[in-house]
Amino acid sequence: MAALVLLLASIVVLLGTTVGLVWRARDPNWVRDTGLEQNATPRSTVVTFVLAALFVGAAALIGVVLLTGGHVLAGLAFLVAAASGGVMTGVGVWVFRQRLTGSPGADDDDPDA
Repeated sequence: MAALVLLLASIVVLLGTTVGLVWRARDPNWVRDTGLEQNATPRSTVVTFVLAALFVGAAALIGVVLLTGGHVLAGLAFLVAAASGGVMTGVGVWVFRQRLTGSPGADDDDPDA
């Protein structure tokens, strides 16, 4: 029963995270502000991305180990948690790259182009 609750909670968190980040990423001002924050401390931003990738990998590994050990629901819960971390890391990297290449709300864009 606890594993089922864990799986359902992981799915709710994944869906909420995905919907929330997609909704926020549609706002050019949010992308610009987040990009400016990341560019203010680029080393710590990259360290954060590396740590997040390690979390995603560890959660996925734990999920696979639990699946092969016969704990299907708990294993799926960890795989869903890994997917949620992947979504967060992916959006962060996307925002970081938007600032490097220019985004619709960036100050350095030429408005006449």
